[in-house]
Amino acid sequence: MKADFHVHTNISDGSMNFDEVIEEAISNGVTHLGVTNHDTVKGLKEAMIVGKKVGIKIIPGIEISAFDFETGRKIHILGFNFDLEAINIKRICDP
Repeated sequence: MKADFHVHTNISDGSMNFDEVIEEAISNGVTHLGVTNHDTVKGLKEAMIVGKKVGIKIIPGIEISAFDFETGRKIHILGFNFDLEAINIKRICDP
């Protein structure tokens, strides 16, 4: 198994779309791919379907932007393998 659990697409701040990311994963022998765009789950369902067709396990993820008031710094929180329809994820992503 070869995995990358922190991948962004051009939906977020990456430079490639889902198809290009999956092609790149295939060419590098990646079998498991965690897609963690910033503050959105857009496109993950479709990517999971494509991944299944080509033999790559797409692990749905998100990189949630947050703020640490104690240090005054912007931080990111990674989440994986959650229900894409979950109400709390929607609350974060919809605004």
